[in-house]
Amino acid sequence: MLPKLRSLLADKVTKPASYSDAPAGVSEQAFYQILRRQFGSITQGMAFDNPGFSYPYSADFILVHESGLSIDIEIDEPYVGDTKAPHHCVDQGKDEIRNKFFTSNNWVVIRFSEKQAVQYPYSCCKFIASVINDVAGDLTYLNQLGKIADLLYEPMWNVKQAKKWAKANYRKTYLPTYRK
Repeated sequence: MLPKLRSLLADKVTKPASYSDAPAGVSEQAFYQILRRQFGSITQGMAFDNPGFSYPYSADFILVHESGLSIDIEIDEPYVGDTKAPHHCVDQGKDEIRNKFFTSNNWVVIRFSEKQAVQYPYSCCKFIASVINDVAGDLTYLNQLGKIADLLYEPMWNVKQAKKWAKANYRKTYLPTYRK
């Protein structure tokens, strides 16, 4: 399966243009370290030229499997920490447009809520490993994570929910660095 997939994807996956200057989320560095331990080659903060916008899209993390399978891994926060503005809401439409850009350029997009990445990082890795297995037929990572619990489903939020969470400082309930 690997050589066939590699052949199918050859020169068909958009490559990053440069490193991104977008600020990393507060939970990204710890998750990045875990991703690197589990998958080895993970790149953080890459920018992709986007002809439809005046600014590039930034990927939180990218994983390029030996088969050519390219995965954009995102951590979605419900609101911006300093401004409390709703973020990554299903009724905003921005993430859907962004996902379409990546998928139309032959990337797989995996989105985790910030809470999932902070509280269940190894279950997130197991989910990524299952995608690698499903698409590339490579069980290597999934076998290494076999005893890890499956990631629990967490529904996306809308603007109304994000505003409620911002008012209640919801992110402080799971972000150790935010607890004061």
